Amino acid sequence: MIKGKIQIDLHNHKTGLKDRYEQENMITNAIEESSKALGAWGANLERLTPLCTKGLGGLLLFDNTITEDATKFGYPTNAHIIGHAYQGVNTTDITMGSLNSIESGKIANGEYLNVWDFSTSQCNGVIKALSLCHNEIGAAPNNFGCFSSGSASWSDDSWIWSALFIEDSWLYRVQNEGGTYKINRYRSASTCLSIDMNAGTLFNSASKEYVAASPIQTTSFYSHKIGDKVYVLIADETNYVVKYIDIDDWSLTNTSAVFPKSMFGEGTATGLAIMDGYAFVPVGLGYSYSGPQGVVYKCSLSGGSIETIDVNTALGRGGYIIGSAAIGGLLHLAFRNDFAVVTVYPDGFLLNRGANWVATKTLQDGLMCYYTGLTSNYQNMHTWAFSPAYLGTICNLSTPVEKNSTTSMKVKYTITNA
Repeated sequence: MIKGKIQIDLHNHKTGLKDRYEQENMITNAIEESSKALGAWGANLERLTPLCTKGLGGLLLFDNTITEDATKFGYPTNAHIIGHAYQGVNTTDITMGSLNSIESGKIANGEYLNVWDFSTSQCNGVIKALSLCHNEIGAAPNNFGCFSSGSASWSDDSWIWSALFIEDSWLYRVQNEGGTYKINRYRSASTCLSIDMNAGTLFNSASKEYVAASPIQTTSFYSHKIGDKVYVLIADETNYVVKYIDIDDWSLTNTSAVFPKSMFGEGTATGLAIMDGYAFVPVGLGYSYSGPQGVVYKCSLSGGSIETIDVNTALGRGGYIIGSAAIGGLLHLAFRNDFAVVTVYPDGFLLNRGANWVATKTLQDGLMCYYTGLTSNYQNMHTWAFSPAYLGTICNLSTPVEKNSTTSMKVKYTITNA
């Protein structure tokens, strides 16, 4: 059984005072679920092990406490990531610390110690919770699709656009068969993470099974599955409308989240995320290359006014949103001009941590993602990826740590296999 203990040392370089905070933390089911996912999908565990430097080799710091539930290890929607670190050194990013390789390593009794240093200019603010994460996430917290197996370039992109959701390695999709819309499901290739994707297939057409009559009469939509509900964004002549399908009986229910197409100019909707009772719809690039740039619309599922989150203005950047993904509990945007990823929180907080990725539609199955996007020469591609956007540990500090420009910070995380 893995156990974790944290020690935080603050040094005020102006007064010379030093403070220490020590606390044990809980371990989530993330590593166990990651192992199951990688095993089920035909991949080895080299993406996770050794745990102390890979699967639990990164660090996230939050400005709010996190629900302590081992089964809930996705990103919290109420706590912003304000600092991070990985198994490397950083000298430029004011939110990222550096690994102290001299003090880190194996110690007595089968324990392993990771030590991260934050200078007086790094991660300033109030820290209320910490979490060990995957090393790749510690390097770039919104790099959720960093373990791709390669890609298959398909001329037929109807698979992803007609896909409702993925569950237990089955893809559920809507198909028009002779004028009748049906929901069928297909088994994924069991070794899709280890085969040459260009020589293989992502799904086994021979495994096709009829599930139910489709309550929606279209094969092009965005979707986001939460529990037993699959939310879908469907376009009519004047609006983008959010509905949900109850997979217990395949019934369809309207929500009151409606987005007039006039708000999109000559752009289009390019995704759907449901967070904290709100629907989030990004504005994507239209064929005329005009329309709102870097904008996400937000509307309560109960209706009401539509809020605008202007990502470009807030971050002082430019470019069109080309795709999005609702992964790990948050909305991630991909930009066409530089493929940069920006993560959107329900309250409009933006996480811009420099990951590069592009996908036009993404579905999540536990810690696995199936997505379509663009290759470097702008061809359609489809692929699977392991998404390590998890919290491996959760430590809510009994006393919040306030770090400022006069203090440096050392974070020591001891991992014990007891």
